[in-house]
Amino acid sequence: MADLKGKQNKFLIAMLEKPTTDEAIEAANIHRGTAYKYLRDPVFKEALREARKELVMMVTQKLSAAGEKAVLTLLEVIDDEEAPATSRVSASRTVLEYLYRSYENDEILERIERLEELQDM
Repeated sequence: MADLKGKQNKFLIAMLEKPTTDEAIEAANIHRGTAYKYLRDPVFKEALREARKELVMMVTQKLSAAGEKAVLTLLEVIDDEEAPATSRVSASRTVLEYLYRSYENDEILERIERLEELQDM
């Protein structure tokens, strides 16, 4: 990560934690003009981009870890004959939707790879 000064670092953290720039400005206890000066600074912008990227990677890892549990829960609902029919249908629909999306994504990736191969020729 870039070497940011104290207030810049505090503002960067606030930008990650708060839902709006105004709330981040308030949390970092800096002036609005200072905040927008930081947001225009290439070093700060890169540090913020990298921090956001790292945060998304951490969240993605947590989601991946929870994915198996979620699938098992859906399968339990589908197999539970005492569960309301609406719950079983909803769980089944969810599984099928994600299965189809996964198939579509694989198809799109395969097409992109073929296009890239053709472009490299």
